Amino acid sequence: MENRFYILKLNEALNSLKKKYPGYSLRRYARFLKIPASTLALILNGKRPFPKKFIDSTIELLKLDNEEIKLFKESITNSIKLIDKVKIDPNFDNRFVIDESYYDVIAQWEHYALLTLMELDDFVFSSDYILSKLNMTSKRLQEVVETLEKAELIEKDEIAIYKLSKGPLISTTEDISSLALRESHKETLEMAAEKLEDIDVEYRDFSSMTVSLDPKSLSNAKELIRDFRKKFGSLFTTDKKKEVFQMSIQLFPLTKINEINTKALN
Repeated sequence: MENRFYILKLNEALNSLKKKYPGYSLRRYARFLKIPASTLALILNGKRPFPKKFIDSTIELLKLDNEEIKLFKESITNSIKLIDKVKIDPNFDNRFVIDESYYDVIAQWEHYALLTLMELDDFVFSSDYILSKLNMTSKRLQEVVETLEKAELIEKDEIAIYKLSKGPLISTTEDISSLALRESHKETLEMAAEKLEDIDVEYRDFSSMTVSLDPKSLSNAKELIRDFRKKFGSLFTTDKKKEVFQMSIQLFPLTKINEINTKALN
């Protein structure tokens, strides 16, 4: 059985405060713990791990004894799935690879978004459903559908309903210069800047890390990132599919790499 001691202690403290202060709310409890209310609700429902940055302050506020502190921390650690233990879905190595001939599909975000949307558990191929989920116009949706059908990535079944024709997993070429991919990355970065302002922190995660490394090790760094992407995707393939998210990992030099070293990488 999964160890959820930290949830038990959080609920015990909440119930104690409710008895002491009639009408005591979850929002008030969240203010007491200095944890966003939306985050706390998900934690108590077992839908997200306990954020590490709140561990020490929560332990202090709950006044846990030494044994409880040990169990509290251990239960949090055990609730987090370690990426090293995730097995890559074999389908990731059998993905349909699209190239520059699929320029619009690669360069414009709506195409991948619709293909991924079609994986959702409650997906219905109707304009009303799709437009309620994706930020586009009816005219743009029609263009996207026509492009995907022309590219043979979707097709109509026996009752004239569109379905995925190449499966849910498609990929692009890697380490090959591509104008379409450059446009796609630009678009993703622009969207990320907008989401940083518009989306609640509970539903986004932006992080960066500045490191010093030998440019000759970049091939290893890229391989590690690609391996992580596959494991990340594999980890959530068994989950219920309810929304579409975009994950972007960036690694680029902040220093001016010596021209000789740059040429050596090509």
